[in-house]
Amino acid sequence: MLWTNPSTRLSRKILNSLYIAVVAVLYLVWFFGLRMELNGSGISPIFSFYKPKSHYELLERNRAKQR
Repeated sequence: MLWTNPSTRLSRKILNSLYIAVVAVLYLVWFFGLRMELNGSGISPIFSFYKPKSHYELLERNRAKQR
């Protein structure tokens, strides 16, 4: 809808598109646990919905069971 309106200036379309993208990423981070980790090069992030807390809980349960 934003890009199909001919009366909207190009700069306003770009600014609104950036705003929508930022809000979408924040929504994914806050509500769905999106994690962005650098891959070691410092340039491109790795996106995942990984929750490390659940992994460590499983690891601790396994360690307790081995004792």
